[in-house]
Amino acid sequence: TEGGVVTVERDGSGRALMPGETLSFSLLGVRLPGHSGPTGTYQIATFSAAGMLIDQDLAVPSDLVLPSTLQARVDLSHQVAGYRGDVTVSLSTSNPVPPGGTIAVFFPKGFQLDTGNWDVFLWNEPYTVG
Repeated sequence: TEGGVVTVERDGSGRALMPGETLSFSLLGVRLPGHSGPTGTYQIATFSAAGMLIDQDLAVPSDLVLPSTLQARVDLSHQVAGYRGDVTVSLSTSNPVPPGGTIAVFFPKGFQLDTGNWDVFLWNEPYTVG
């Protein structure tokens, strides 16, 4: 489930977890969010077998999800200096680009974009496709 709760239930064997003792376990195959940035805080609680709250931490620090990589290619219709031609960008993403999302293309210094009314010089500024 997205943003759901996972309950790990002890099988009743073994001994009690003592105050101050550390318990670690892994949840396998958890899919991270499809975008980079802070995850938001986690919440963890312990309960008795009868469902009574024992301990809780409602502000477990967030993690930082890093951006995924994408496979991209740029093809120039002409490769002669100063020539005006087309640039074709092809890409395959690891995650979906939502409606309203953007694709930014950062051109190296020296490229000009013909906007129809004037030329825009591009260098470390993105050309954004909506």
